[in-house]
Amino acid sequence: MYKFGFDIDGVLTNEGDNDNNIWHKTFIDHFGDKVKKVSDSYDFREAYNLPDSDIIDFLNENKEKIFSSVPPYQEAIEFLNRLKEQGHKIILITARHEEFRDVTEKWLSRNNFSYDKLYHDENKAPLALNENLEIFVDDHRDNVRDIKSVGIPALLFTRSHNLNASEDEYTARVSNWQEIKDYIKNYYLR
Repeated sequence: MYKFGFDIDGVLTNEGDNDNNIWHKTFIDHFGDKVKKVSDSYDFREAYNLPDSDIIDFLNENKEKIFSSVPPYQEAIEFLNRLKEQGHKIILITARHEEFRDVTEKWLSRNNFSYDKLYHDENKAPLALNENLEIFVDDHRDNVRDIKSVGIPALLFTRSHNLNASEDEYTARVSNWQEIKDYIKNYYLR
């Protein structure tokens, strides 16, 4: 049996694209139309050209609400549950701070995700290595690059903020859950 690793935000969560992205819509609700997205950066300061103080206020006011209300990818629920039923281990590693463990666990439970372990840490590569993961899926290019650099295959889930990642930073690029399932089935579940 295998151990498969997954990020939560942008991988299990269906945050939406462009103007329909839950974070972007909440930014507009919070700041009004005066705020415009100026880049596709993962970093909110760069994406919206706002000072740290505005970003901190926004996150303090909205992060927990978004974490608890963001919809999941239905295909992710089905696939992770199928992997668990087959006896595989599911390890979730999120960059969400530990203070959001309760809201994260409730979200996972409410959406019927099966998993074995949940880690809250921005430095994912050591955890992936320590868990002896077969593969890891993330949408953050730095995480994917770091995990690949320790010898673990890493799939980069395509998002607007990672389109400029070079091919040497990831094992494969995937654009949806069907591609994730196909990759894992082809390489691990023959």
